[in-house]
Amino acid sequence: MVLAKQGTVIDVGKNTSNYHITGVSSDITDGINGANTLEADASTGTIVAYAEGTWDQLKHRYGSEDARIAQNDADAVAINNGGARKALTDATATTAAKLQGLGSEININPNVVLASKEGIAYMGDNQGIVNAMGTTEAVNYGSIIAYGKNKGIVTVNGAVKAEDKNTVSEANKFKNIGAFAEAGGRAELKGAVTINGIGAFAKGAGSEAILSSTNNDVTINAGTVGGMVATDNGYAKLNGGTINVTKDNSRLFYADTTGKLTLLELQI
Repeated sequence: MVLAKQGTVIDVGKNTSNYHITGVSSDITDGINGANTLEADASTGTIVAYAEGTWDQLKHRYGSEDARIAQNDADAVAINNGGARKALTDATATTAAKLQGLGSEININPNVVLASKEGIAYMGDNQGIVNAMGTTEAVNYGSIIAYGKNKGIVTVNGAVKAEDKNTVSEANKFKNIGAFAEAGGRAELKGAVTINGIGAFAKGAGSEAILSSTNNDVTINAGTVGGMVATDNGYAKLNGGTINVTKDNSRLFYADTTGKLTLLELQI
């Protein structure tokens, strides 16, 4: 639904001083009937917000004249070689000196209802960044709320629910993922969480999937894979909450020989 690439930044539902905009949406959804979108009417595989890649002067070739393009190129090369990026507020620096290597970014201010089957609410890929400020609810099956991949970063500040509300088949229930980090990505849910499936799943070296609320307001109704999962040198953390077993073959948590889990103030 919302796509940011090559270092662009998009603010969704942000208050503005532009008089041409007279209202701001407080809620957005991909479903025809929002939270009441039935499984039969829902799409499959929708991503609400996807940020990918970084700002790269050597692709953009930004500058109004040859001399400015050359200086921007030189500053970009310097940063690529380990030089420090200039502050965004530095009026004397070139555009490339301030932006080179910064991730594409999407900031979602409204509350979000994800109605898609096997959909993703927020995904940061290849150093892309997504920040969600409001609440997030997934109402059909197999949803991922926050997915950070390839050094992408996703942060969800509001409360999260993924309870299979409109899921018909029992076989499709308890397959949601709250925070999924892969290939060096980071996904963090900061608020209250109620999820049927996996609370946090980290896969791959440098990957971090975090449920960081310290209010004991995280409830994970675990499926067969586990309520918290870490594999292939990934790291998953739960700062406090409850994991419930839902089936005879449910697992509270799972880590392979290289994965690492931190479970604080856990209730089962």
